[in-house]
Amino acid sequence: MSLMDDIEKRLQWMEDRWKINDLLVHYSTTCDDHDIEGLANLYAEDGIFDAVAGKAKGRKAIAAYYENRLADFGVSYHIPYSQAVERISDREARGTVLGAVELALNGEAFWAALRYSDHYVKDDDDEWKFYERKVQQLYAMPLADLPKEIAGSLRQRWPGTEPKAADLPETTTSWQEHQDRLEVR
Repeated sequence: MSLMDDIEKRLQWMEDRWKINDLLVHYSTTCDDHDIEGLANLYAEDGIFDAVAGKAKGRKAIAAYYENRLADFGVSYHIPYSQAVERISDREARGTVLGAVELALNGEAFWAALRYSDHYVKDDDDEWKFYERKVQQLYAMPLADLPKEIAGSLRQRWPGTEPKAADLPETTTSWQEHQDRLEVR
């Protein structure tokens, strides 16, 4: 590979990273705007969304998922804080996105801290899409509960459900190993 080919490849990857970042912003704004069709179109035709209320596969199922889920949400503000992306090929990448959502739910302020595990693909029009987006939660609860409950283990407190253990960080191997070392002390 010549130096020029390498520079062009690196430049293309930089452009792709920015387009993937734009995808994240579009995801946030379409969620907040309750733009169901817009949300579904951010996914590949056979895309997968795996979140709080289960897994949806294919744009039609993803649109139905969002139609149902966003019916519970009032005003919301999805915030992607930071992202790491790894190129798999010229048309595929994987990423981790740290984010949060502030929303009105059942007439009260509700907060959630999230980690998205993403698989991105470039479609035939050279647009980046989600192939798979999996959501894990550090916490999800009414804002009024956050000061007291963030230190607890039952940090998923969605309305109409029993409080349950958070997805993160307790399920990670590194967290578990650290806790084991602390118990030995």
